[in-house]
Amino acid sequence: MVAIRSSRGRRVEKRNARVDTGASLTVIPRDLARHVGITPGRTVPVRLAGGRTTRMPVSTAFIRLDGRETPSTVLIAPGGDILLGAATLELLGASVDLKRRRLKLSPKVALMAA
Repeated sequence: MVAIRSSRGRRVEKRNARVDTGASLTVIPRDLARHVGITPGRTVPVRLAGGRTTRMPVSTAFIRLDGRETPSTVLIAPGGDILLGAATLELLGASVDLKRRRLKLSPKVALMAA
């Protein structure tokens, strides 16, 4: 379960999310973005899992998981589930245990900068 909010943070929506290890960015459905007040920005080209390319609006959302919160770039899809992408997982200090099919949170989050 993740919590999503806009930078203004007036509304928070908690929903189940799936982890997409092949996705760079997190994807949220348009109805969720509207509900919490996330304003779609410019559209960017996105390559989907099947190889097809489409355009999606991009924005920023605050994502909270297990007491950790981070701002993250998100793509806004017409519908579907929340898909947590690699960039958000890294910012949250999370990794995927593929053998157990579970999300692991590191005890301490340390970001590296160049």
